[in-house]
Amino acid sequence: MRTLSFLFGLALSVHAAELGNLTGFVRLTNQPVAGAIVYLGAGSGRATPTNIVLDVRDGALRPHVQVATKGSVLVLRNSDPTLHIVRVETLSGTNGAALALTQAMPYAGFQKAFALNGFRDTTLLRVTGGNGEEMSAYIAVLPHPWGVLTDENGRFAMTGIPAGNYKLYAWHEMFGTLAREVKVITGRPTQMDLEFSTP
Repeated sequence: MRTLSFLFGLALSVHAAELGNLTGFVRLTNQPVAGAIVYLGAGSGRATPTNIVLDVRDGALRPHVQVATKGSVLVLRNSDPTLHIVRVETLSGTNGAALALTQAMPYAGFQKAFALNGFRDTTLLRVTGGNGEEMSAYIAVLPHPWGVLTDENGRFAMTGIPAGNYKLYAWHEMFGTLAREVKVITGRPTQMDLEFSTP
């Protein structure tokens, strides 16, 4: 039994040694860009579905930007004592926006869950107020686990990436999309900084 445990542990450590980490900063003319979505353009890693919540509170959708994996559950929640209607659209650079659903949320405490299935590729969802309200939020749905938000310093970090060549993307609602080629190396962190140009 000890031999089997040792061999299993050895296999895990060898597999872990084939993985790399990717870190960096997203900036706009040397200023940090917080809340940018940074993700790999391709990957075959198994994504663990989770629940994410989009809450209407004080007339705003919160949080403003999120990252989810396909198969996750999106919970739309109303924390306001008034009726809100939200529209969820899929955004595509080639086809434009397509309506995915419209949901009325009539009272405080109302919530409804939707499965984020059917996304083969990375898809950006835009959620807006459906009855003239000025509110919006964005959710990136990824087919793999390698997508994160930048922190207040513009920093991002992804771990457990199989070594290889990838396209790295950064998206921000004000600045658009950046793409860079990156090579993730086994056993050591790869640093890649991204900089938006002034719009």
